[in-house]
Amino acid sequence: MFVLLTFIFLFVNTGFGARFLSVFTDLSKIIKGNNWEEGGSYRLFIWSKTLELIKLRPLTGFGIETLGKVMGQYFERDIVRVTVAPVFWIFCGMMVRLSNKINQI
Repeated sequence: MFVLLTFIFLFVNTGFGARFLSVFTDLSKIIKGNNWEEGGSYRLFIWSKTLELIKLRPLTGFGIETLGKVMGQYFERDIVRVTVAPVFWIFCGMMVRLSNKINQI
């Protein structure tokens, strides 16, 4: 009973509930094919690239605590495409709107 009450408390009063439910949102994105790489703080993107790394070195791996470094070495272009490019286009859109407002004055 205590475990159940603790789980309910954590689910309702912390970010755990939203984080847990976001997994199902990500799954629906995969099924629909809508920006699945960006779901869940890029969770699915990281998982997919991790699977590719496992395929590269299934027996030995790359070492403890090296995921960030190895991801950067092997998937730099993909990381930039998924994370930086959308921010760049949002910034460009903001600049265009600002320019339009300045021109209206």
